[in-house]
Amino acid sequence: MKVWVIAERSADGQLRRVSRELAAKAAALGDATVLEVTGERRSGAAAAMALAARADAEAPDLILAGATPSGRDIAARLAAKLKRAYLSECTDLSIEGPSIEATRGMYAGKVRARVRAPLPAYM
Repeated sequence: MKVWVIAERSADGQLRRVSRELAAKAAALGDATVLEVTGERRSGAAAAMALAARADAEAPDLILAGATPSGRDIAARLAAKLKRAYLSECTDLSIEGPSIEATRGMYAGKVRARVRAPLPAYM
């Protein structure tokens, strides 16, 4: 399985914790590639367009992005552009045959739900 992680850096230039956690999960799932969107003016729309062009060429099975404002913006735009499933705010995931199953909190964290989407997907 080909898994991409959209990484983010903190103000001091280090990979953010969420990016490191996603990279570890991606490595456990299969062939992991960590991508970072760079540039002085990083907009979600421009990042999604660039990533979509690369995704068309390389066809990843799963793209993971952190549940941060930037990560949610890019992942949602990318999923819409490529017409793929988008699962947000997930805390765990597993691959079940041709689909992904994830756990996410709902109702301010009072309920945990298991959601499923076909692969390829974006989280």
